[in-house]
Amino acid sequence: MAPAALSDYQKKKLAHVFNTFYDYNHDGVIEWKDFQETIEKVCKLHHWELNGSKHKSGLAVLRTVWDGLQLLADKNKDLQVTKEEWFTMWSECLDQYRKNQTLPDWQTNYMNFFFEVTDTSGDNVIDKEEYTIVYETFGLSKDACHNAFKVISDNGGKLVTREEFKNLWIQFSVSDNPSDRGNSLFGVL
Repeated sequence: MAPAALSDYQKKKLAHVFNTFYDYNHDGVIEWKDFQETIEKVCKLHHWELNGSKHKSGLAVLRTVWDGLQLLADKNKDLQVTKEEWFTMWSECLDQYRKNQTLPDWQTNYMNFFFEVTDTSGDNVIDKEEYTIVYETFGLSKDACHNAFKVISDNGGKLVTREEFKNLWIQFSVSDNPSDRGNSLFGVL
């Protein structure tokens, strides 16, 4: 049985995250080098020494993310994930989520990596400044970051803890309702 088709809204938000957070060099495909460039930017942002322990551990996590993504999405095994492959994979992931309420392991690993990178103070809460600093690195404007954080924090009424971040991430990944707060995790569409 073929996976359920993605809605136009789901495709729009998944295209946004593909273009902004995965295809880091904007060449139209996701490759291992996109993750390498991501960790280099993160190292510069956080003043982590290249080839130091934080760089190596971050690179190891991103390798597991890439390997998992490639396994599920790279159907023709060309070491690239196209947007078409990305959408097909997400259709399959949504079907799996509906059955067992879990995302693929690579998504959980990337979610945890993103939380740790964004929680620059290490206090297990992401604040507006931390969110803005990190997401600007991926090309969002300061205003876009502030607008998105306003939504995901429910106008400051909710702390973006690790658990809340996980809820927002899952909501972004599976929701088809534009008013769900998690759909603004990676910027307001």
